[in-house]
Amino acid sequence: MSHPVDSRRHEQVHRLTLELQALRGRLNDTIDQLCELVAGHDLGSEPVGLSPLAGHDQGNAERSLAPAWLRLPSSQASASNPPSGYRLGNETTIYSDYRNGFLQVIQVSQPRGADEQYALVVNHSDFDGSFLSFVIDARALLADMPAGPARLSLAVEVRGTPMPGMNAKCAWKVGEHWSERTLRLQPGQLAADSLSVDMLDPSQINALDFHLFFNPVGRGSFEIRRLTAALVVTPASEAPVTSSVFETAP
Repeated sequence: MSHPVDSRRHEQVHRLTLELQALRGRLNDTIDQLCELVAGHDLGSEPVGLSPLAGHDQGNAERSLAPAWLRLPSSQASASNPPSGYRLGNETTIYSDYRNGFLQVIQVSQPRGADEQYALVVNHSDFDGSFLSFVIDARALLADMPAGPARLSLAVEVRGTPMPGMNAKCAWKVGEHWSERTLRLQPGQLAADSLSVDMLDPSQINALDFHLFFNPVGRGSFEIRRLTAALVVTPASEAPVTSSVFETAP
């Protein structure tokens, strides 16, 4: 039987490891883009917020993705009482079952030195819905990725007054079949979690989404300051291969 203190330490180590992975991804992204610019290449061919393919020298393929509304100004990222299905940008859609009350999303500039240039503020009053979700289309992570065992992760920084309830999941579609896994996000400066995949074959995945759920209560406001989805794949040639297209590890 494991000791409660050991379990807490294990969770803290796991969280800090994910934080380091997210920061490493941002650092690699910045270095790669600087190298591309110095070499005279155009960065406009990749979706905004998608890092270049990296990590091959360590035997893995790595990519990370941040929503465009954290990187670039957008008129779509500000709306009052947006309907369910409202698109914040090319990769983000808001869903909710609220009918009354007030809901507002506003893109704001972050202070100099922040991890992202912009943040998304969500103001709410008399919110009568049971959920508010932000769905991130993460298919861009699969571009040029090899097949093999993989790890998907999500790192989010949210501040709120009061802090709303928050949870997340990752969902994917192969053919007509949807599968999903829950991600545990503990409120804090940076909430992060990941899931293991025994075998990922990008050529057969039709959809890959990250869902970030909130439960606003009464009157309040919260701010999404950072959101990074990441994928790390070990090529099948360097790891044991299972028969499934997208089979999750226990």
